[in-house]
This record gives sequence, structure tokens and C-alpha cells, in this order.
Amino acid sequence: KRTLHFVLAFFFFIFSSQVAHAASIYFSPSSGNVTVGNIINTSVLVNTQGVSINNTDAVINFPTSLLEVVSVNKSGSIFSLWVEEPAFSNSAGTISFNGGVPTPGFTGGAGKLLNVTFRVRNPGLASLVFASAAVRANDGYGTDVLETRSQAQFNLVAEEKQVQPTGLGTPQAPKITSATHPDQNLWYNNANPI
Repeated sequence: KRTLHFVLAFFFFIFSSQVAHAASIYFSPSSGNVTVGNIINTSVLVNTQGVSINNTDAVINFPTSLLEVVSVNKSGSIFSLWVEEPAFSNSAGTISFNGGVPTPGFTGGAGKLLNVTFRVRNPGLASLVFASAAVRANDGYGTDVLETRSQAQFNLVAEEKQVQPTGLGTPQAPKITSATHPDQNLWYNNANPI
């Protein structure tokens, strides 16, 4: 009986700890208001929830009518090995990558995978969505521990245009007054006018 209880408790501990440790992949920043013609810089990050990981791959979708990718780079990435170099297609609206890190892997709450720079093309509500993704544990089996794929959403606003006055004629001259030099036709000894 003791052996059976021990085995059951052991399996319960193993399976419950695996459920408790579930990774998430997300963007930072994940929202904001950006004017047409301006740039959005966002990073793709992973939170391993205490699990050591050694690989992540993903395909990200973005709306081509609203955004275009200027660059995708791996500067500051936790990954040093790339099964698939970060790549993008502005015609298909996709960004893809597949990177890894050798043993002992990476454990942390904000591991940078890559950086993406977008240019805003048109006004609207633009979502960045993980079409597919996997975060693999450094357990010798490549167990996918990904539980949450958070999207980003940016409010893209039209560029404000300066309105030119449409009135006819010359504008009126400004009125200037002085408390220390009230008469503009007189000479004052005070060299510090207000």
C-alpha cells in the first residue's frame, strides 16, 4: 500500500507541476496609438514560467493594408542558434522564425526572441496575431510547454493636417502693451521693460 501511495503521489506531483508550468509568448509593447507614417517598434518575448526552454518557433500575421515591416532583427535575442532565420513577407503579411539555445536552455519572464519594426500605412485597428507557435522545454523530448499566445493591437490614426485660414485680406497687427513703458512715443530711462 505504501509503495502504491508513493507512486501515485509521485505521478500526481509530476503531472501537476507540468500543468503549473506553462509558457506564454507575447509582444511588448502590445498596444498604443500611432500616427500614419510613423514607426512601431515591438519585441516578441517569452515567459517560461520557471521551465527551462531551448527552442521557440512562430508565425505572426499582420494586416498588410495597415502595416508594413521595415525590419526584423535578432539583436539582444536569448537565442544563439537559428533553425530558421527571422524572415518576413509584406505581401503575405507574415513574420516567421525558429530559434534555439543550447543546454541548460533559458528560464525567465521576459526573454527577447526578436525585434520587429513596422511602418504605419493607413489608419485603422491593427492586430499582431500568432498564427502558430511552439515553446519547447529543454527536457530532451522537445515538449511544447506553450499555453498562452497574446496578441498586440495598435490604434492607427490619420495624420493631422494643418488647416490654413481661408479669410481674405491681411491679418490684423498684434496689439502690444507695456506696464513699464506705456507710451510708445516717449523715451524711458528704464532698460528693463515689461
